[in-house]
Amino acid sequence: MSIDHFHSSMTNSQLIFFILSVISFCYSAKGDQFKNCSLLYNCGTLMGIGYPFSGGDRPNYCGRRGFELSCANDQYTHIWFDLVAYRVLGIDPLVRKMTVARLDLWEDICPVSVNRIKDSTLSKLNPGSDRRFRNIHIFYGCTSEVIAKVQIQSNVSCSIFGENSGVFFAGEFVSSAPGCTTSMVVSIQFAAYIDLWDRKITLQQALKQGVDVEYDTLEACSSCEASGGKCGSDSTYEFICICQDQSHPKVCPKHGKGRWLKRMIGAIMAGIGILSCSVICYCYYKKYSKKTALFLFSRKTDDKELEAFLEEHGSLVPKRYSYTDIKKMTHYFKEKLGHGGYGEVYRGNLFDKRPVAIKVLSMTKGNGEEFINEVVSISKTSHVNVVNLVGFCLDGRKRALVYEFMPNGSLEKYIHHDSKSYLGLERLHEIAIGIGRGLEYLHGGCNTRILHLDIKPHNILLDEEYCPKISDFGLAKLCARNESVLSMSGARGTIGYIAPEVFSRNFGGVSYKSDVYSYGMMILEMAGGRKNAINVQLSNSSEAYFPDWLYDRVLIDEDLKLHGHTMTKEENDIARKMILVGLWCIQTNPSHRPKMSKVIDMLEGSLMSLEVPPKPFFSSPSRSEGGSLEMTLLPQTILPTSSSSPADSGTR
Repeated sequence: MSIDHFHSSMTNSQLIFFILSVISFCYSAKGDQFKNCSLLYNCGTLMGIGYPFSGGDRPNYCGRRGFELSCANDQYTHIWFDLVAYRVLGIDPLVRKMTVARLDLWEDICPVSVNRIKDSTLSKLNPGSDRRFRNIHIFYGCTSEVIAKVQIQSNVSCSIFGENSGVFFAGEFVSSAPGCTTSMVVSIQFAAYIDLWDRKITLQQALKQGVDVEYDTLEACSSCEASGGKCGSDSTYEFICICQDQSHPKVCPKHGKGRWLKRMIGAIMAGIGILSCSVICYCYYKKYSKKTALFLFSRKTDDKELEAFLEEHGSLVPKRYSYTDIKKMTHYFKEKLGHGGYGEVYRGNLFDKRPVAIKVLSMTKGNGEEFINEVVSISKTSHVNVVNLVGFCLDGRKRALVYEFMPNGSLEKYIHHDSKSYLGLERLHEIAIGIGRGLEYLHGGCNTRILHLDIKPHNILLDEEYCPKISDFGLAKLCARNESVLSMSGARGTIGYIAPEVFSRNFGGVSYKSDVYSYGMMILEMAGGRKNAINVQLSNSSEAYFPDWLYDRVLIDEDLKLHGHTMTKEENDIARKMILVGLWCIQTNPSHRPKMSKVIDMLEGSLMSLEVPPKPFFSSPSRSEGGSLEMTLLPQTILPTSSSSPADSGTR
């Protein structure tokens, strides 16, 4: 909008009304934290859960770190301890006890993959409570000779490395069993432990009884609630008392009637002062030239908006650093890790020596939107598959974001079969499931739905154990969980991963299904071992669009030969599963794409249960001569495929 048009379209009365609306909104937003923390977590049969838990309608600042709950399919509650997911069977706030059971062993004690076997004793959560539960060792991949000698037969066999082999359990002090491939330590109730050895119940039944875990609500919480506040945590996970006016370290201060009257008079006077200043600024704005006005509004507004946001969400945002701190932590930008469209990334160390990755944003890029997106989006999240934002810097025009350090870098360098760092299909399959869990959480597991809108291998980081974490929320959009379609102007994302509806509303509205599309293109690239944004050179010198080529390959060829060599049966099955799931995710109609919860079920389920989707009917995205994004439509080919979409079926 031009300055002249602004003058003609906005009258003085309209301007005053706008300013009053903004002031009213700002004042009402101050009580949002208190209102949010007054809400209780409800999911299925688990009702009325408050502090120290967060999740559902309760943002993370309403609970303590490590007590984040997520609701699956509006029925089951999950919680994570030491990177292991548990199903929450019950919570008793009166005695501060919850009962949890390992999620990966709920339906079947056989592990989905050897790589996912992980010990999960709960001893450190229950110090001094050894009488309530016991730890047992479960041994997998045992030979028949070993099974014949064990005291109690489990009568269970699991497929380990493609071969059925025996399973048995023993006390936690039996640390090894020659003749078995691998093992894990788990906790079970003491009563179940006795019944298990007495052969009254099976191992699966013992695991389903769960384990009682005690928790502490902190003594300070009682004092806070007695003063009329709500218990919560700040960005460093320290306790705070969230009051109706603002947050306090321990309790809400007492206000007499005289003080309330003074505060009311002060608020009215402040409002009059702000209104007067706004009118003066508007007159000053009209008086000066376009050039001066543009300078004043473009140079100052961004920083003021950012500062206002940080002040309003003080307890939400992570630790703030000065630009001098950033220079010291990076040793004056000594080690550069990479660069992107919005800045450069350097390795550094916090003052407690913890390694971090610091993204220094370019001052010439954007108007601060990408900075706000990252701070707001990641501050609202807490998930093992979402990168953790440790801190940020807003020092004048200097902006930086401080993340936990991911030693193995981005997924991009591990997925192409001609790379020396190629991880192999089994590990990539596990990584794909982890990314899916992170997206499922962003779409429905936190208080506000988050659309990432730039899912690609470059934005997936891997920790020391190759656990994937979604990063780079610069293009993200936040919306209400019940908002199905997002209003958005302009295309965003990376060519090769952008959903068709993002750049053309003729394909439908932008929603969380747009992330599902990008995820699908990414796992096609992971399964195929090459870039999906390029065309495939065929033997007859013609070209084919990569997803089309994969679609034909998975239908026709028994041996996919995706990586330049004959693949084993296990590799073929994994690749075929990932391709079929990826093809479901990139369906042209967003409503035909599955939810991420269904995607995870498909990836973890049997290959035989997967139906072949309809062939997506568009070819490679490209840029026209004018620089705009184009997509070529192809006639849809109906092969022996499913007539229904997994989006129509139930989800977890």
